[in-house]
Amino acid sequence: MPVRKKNGQIQIFVDYRDLNKACPKDEFPLSIPELMVDTTALNESLGALLAQVNDEGKESVIYYLSRRLLPTEIQYPSTEKHYLALVFAAQKLRHYMLSHSISLISRVNPLQYLMT
Repeated sequence: MPVRKKNGQIQIFVDYRDLNKACPKDEFPLSIPELMVDTTALNESLGALLAQVNDEGKESVIYYLSRRLLPTEIQYPSTEKHYLALVFAAQKLRHYMLSHSISLISRVNPLQYLMT
């Protein structure tokens, strides 16, 4: 829509409000890939990664997380460190977990027991 400015020039604006009504709707939804969270706990640090399987069937990493343990956390038993890594990943990746289905990859039996 053309609009005349104060100095006499004409400026053109596009009204996008009715654009969604004018566009045809897709008959199919976009595929949303399942995401995977892998956590690890070492002696002095925690780590996690968020990954998805790409079209070739390979795992591609989306996001890496890590942090050092506090002096009191270093004294935790190994299982509690793994639980702490899971809580750390869940807090940092919450927005992904709310909008996608997530698979937890764990190599520790207590975590598998906790998830059943």
